[in-house]
Amino acid sequence: MSKLYNLQTLKLYGCVLLKALPVGFQDLVNLCRLDIRETSLEEMPKGMSRLRKLQILSDFIVGKHDGNRIRELGPLADLHGTLCIKNLENITNGVEAWEARMGEKKNIDVLDLNWSPDVDVADSLIERDVLDKLQPHNNLQELLHASFTRTDSFSEVLTDFRSCCLPSIGAEFYKNGESCWETPFPSLETLYFNRMSCWKEWHSIEQNAFPQLKELNISDCSVLAGNLPDHLPSLEKLTVIGCEQLACSLPRAPMLSQLSILGSEKVRMQELPLSLCSLQVGGSDLVESVMESISHSGLIWL
Repeated sequence: MSKLYNLQTLKLYGCVLLKALPVGFQDLVNLCRLDIRETSLEEMPKGMSRLRKLQILSDFIVGKHDGNRIRELGPLADLHGTLCIKNLENITNGVEAWEARMGEKKNIDVLDLNWSPDVDVADSLIERDVLDKLQPHNNLQELLHASFTRTDSFSEVLTDFRSCCLPSIGAEFYKNGESCWETPFPSLETLYFNRMSCWKEWHSIEQNAFPQLKELNISDCSVLAGNLPDHLPSLEKLTVIGCEQLACSLPRAPMLSQLSILGSEKVRMQELPLSLCSLQVGGSDLVESVMESISHSGLIWL
């Protein structure tokens, strides 16, 4: 295969037993599209930085050896679309992460950052530094499945904190460096918090944050106790699942059309918006409260 010098597209999607690409893969210098989703690749072949014509690269699996580390992404300036970077635990410091030059890749729309499952990062300061140096271009639309184990460095584009061990989210969540954004997260539309077992509080100190947020999902955050944002003017879908200790009022959301509350009976309901058309609740106390709210709401489409 390494002699197919004119090859432009290679689709290996779903080759679930494939663990390695062939020696000499870096010689395919005309390759434009490489799809290695749902394979068992353990690392990238050496010399990926030579494939300067690559526009579509579905995944990059960070290796531990010279020739397949994260810096190989640096020269690939024309990447487009979605990129998933796996095995981030193999990045040893922020300087190495910076060599990937993610901030220069203006055509990447979706960035998916992942550590290997069940990896316990030894140094949270290194992890934070790595995330800071992987800061993407401002054109990025979504940051997906960010399996942060301890830190919360990205403060521009977030859709999913997963397995995150933070006691609280506060002022640092709304900052760009040392200063707060004038309007934090002005374009963010989707925000997921999932399985954050140590998260206790969300200090929502910025009243004008999330002006375009359309979907908020908080699930399996078992010790989260309170303080959600007070007002989300564009929110259309709100899901709260498995947050047994959450005992605060839900945000005021005049555009809300879908509301799901399951396993979170301490949540307090404010007046239901007239736009609500789908409602799912669980727990006798909550159902009784919701039924009372419905009887006074004048809902039309529910």
